[in-house]
Amino acid sequence: MTAEVLVHKALIMGKAERYGVPPSLVAAVVEAESAGNPNAVSPAGAQGLMQLMPATARRLGVADPFDPAQNIDGGVRFLREQLDTFDGNYPWAVAGYNAGPGAVQHAQDIPPYAETKAYVGIVARLLLDYLFLDGELIWGANPVHAPVAGSWREAAVNILGVADARAASARTAIGVLQATV
Repeated sequence: MTAEVLVHKALIMGKAERYGVPPSLVAAVVEAESAGNPNAVSPAGAQGLMQLMPATARRLGVADPFDPAQNIDGGVRFLREQLDTFDGNYPWAVAGYNAGPGAVQHAQDIPPYAETKAYVGIVARLLLDYLFLDGELIWGANPVHAPVAGSWREAAVNILGVADARAASARTAIGVLQATV
């Protein structure tokens, strides 16, 4: 969890609420993609906080991918598209965000790319970090973001597609998820 991402917390919370995406997931993607650097540019040409590729940014109407508000708005909408495309399957949606939805559709799973598999594990770990800090819920306290009934630890584990949440702490869930990716 970086201070650079926390600087954008209000913006992340607002866009996440607007598009119905858990803010903890958005924060995790921002950290995984750019570590909160709004001027980040990847070797492949992805830009800004949520590392939008230029064609994706154009399609989403993002005129300035280095503007945090525009980038987060476009990135959250793209993440929402992935969640809708993959019927709320968070690991597949995260993989689609990284590798493109076509790769996930072709594989009918997380694509067998080492980078994408690692990325899904990183986002999963960060998601749990953003949900909990020293056991306290810090992001996404609005129940509208809970994908299942029950505790937020159970919700966090279910977001990641890991079974038997009752027996797992958030830290144990990370280990279980990493073993399955």
